[in-house]
Amino acid sequence: MSDPYGVDLKLRFDREGADLALSGSGDVETISGVENLAQAIVCRIKTVLGELAELGHPDYGSRIYEFMGMPNNERTRRLIRGAVLECLGGEDRVSEVIEIRVVPHRLESEAVVVEVSVLTVGGEVLGVSLPISLEVY
Repeated sequence: MSDPYGVDLKLRFDREGADLALSGSGDVETISGVENLAQAIVCRIKTVLGELAELGHPDYGSRIYEFMGMPNNERTRRLIRGAVLECLGGEDRVSEVIEIRVVPHRLESEAVVVEVSVLTVGGEVLGVSLPISLEVY
């Protein structure tokens, strides 16, 4: 049976964004399986909706950046949750969104943590958690 999650270049994420992951020998690393889907979900959520339109992907990304500068309150967190749910609808490797939680970050008052639980097309439950800053830079 083939891998329903595909293979991609592995990324390392930090506060500044993402960069290619390199092995100890300097080779570019790849990622596959359900780990590739987890990375793809993070990339889809962190990409501004429409940013890849010129590359033929006008519906890729999310609207979470619309909420930058808004107060970290229950209303904003509900709006972010809705944007993440909408964004995940475009991911063919997700058969069902089980839960999306958006909670205040424990250490940063102007940040939230998005916790996503999905059922994959391969029948696995996958959990992904990522911090999102609401600060305007």
